[in-house]
Amino acid sequence: MLNFKIKSGFYRKLIIWLSDGMEEKMPGKTAALEQLLLNGIQAGKWRVGEAIPSRNSLMRKYRLSRCTVERAVGGLIRAGILTAKQGASTVVAERPEQGKISRIILISPFRLPRLSQSCFEEHVPTVFLAEEEAAFHEAGLREPGVMVVWFYPGYASLPLMERLKELNVRQMLVNRTFDGFPFVSIDYAASLAEGLRVLLAECGRETFVISYDINFENRPYQPERVAGYFRSAAALGMNVAENHSFIGNFPDAASAMSDAARSIFMPGARKRGITILNRELILPFLMAASALGKTPGRDFHLFLCDYSRELAPYPGIIMLNQRGYPVIGEYMLQVASDHILRGELEVRRRIKLELV
Repeated sequence: MLNFKIKSGFYRKLIIWLSDGMEEKMPGKTAALEQLLLNGIQAGKWRVGEAIPSRNSLMRKYRLSRCTVERAVGGLIRAGILTAKQGASTVVAERPEQGKISRIILISPFRLPRLSQSCFEEHVPTVFLAEEEAAFHEAGLREPGVMVVWFYPGYASLPLMERLKELNVRQMLVNRTFDGFPFVSIDYAASLAEGLRVLLAECGRETFVISYDINFENRPYQPERVAGYFRSAAALGMNVAENHSFIGNFPDAASAMSDAARSIFMPGARKRGITILNRELILPFLMAASALGKTPGRDFHLFLCDYSRELAPYPGIIMLNQRGYPVIGEYMLQVASDHILRGELEVRRRIKLELV
């Protein structure tokens, strides 16, 4: 029978991560007015060629400053939703068909290597934008011919993504999957399932996992790894007991791995199946296991989410063919670039990593 338990504190964190950022904060006045006008246009309140209310009318009706109204109307003009001629009313513009991609804006929560932009730049001018700054450059994201590529976007960016989607701005997500958006992403659940099947065959249903916490800084991929592990373990009927999950921030990794090894290798324990989801924890754990006289292949089988060339020759160690963030990041961006350049803009592709 499936015995799938995790520590309640961790479970709460997982739930918090899944819901983090889903509630949109109160929008600024400019964004609120933009959305109100856009909703009216989409509902047919103002049709193509018809004038929207004057700036003065909008100021009086919604008690807004002229600066706020000008920014909101100006943003919709730059996006091609409205058009204005000097001395005339501002009217709803005809929406041209989406044409050739003339510019790619690559958005990420962290600075990407120069090579990341070159995946696209060889064919289309590409601009990098830090994710925390994206909302301040929304008008630029709306410009005709722009395609937005999100690399590991956070949930806090979803409201902006939805607004861009309503304006038919082309978007693609890399290594993140949100409903309704094209994406290319590593399928961690399917990838990890391959290694877990090996542990199941070699060590039985009892399994252990060592991992950084889902909120560990500078690891936007961590939630997918952790969720993928538990999802796959559950699907395979593996026993993830409460005391089999060693998940935390581990400021002192050596001490934490020593404690984990002592807990895993209890006297009289059979061969253990252990998964380590982060490369930084591999060496401290192996050293702790060695101090207890335990070796891979004989006393335990080790499944690593990251590839380590130095450990490849050792028996009892299997790894995903994932050679660090910069390498796998470049690969996924190249996959996205290939789809975009072929005009496959609605792709929804999950990529399973192979075992080595």
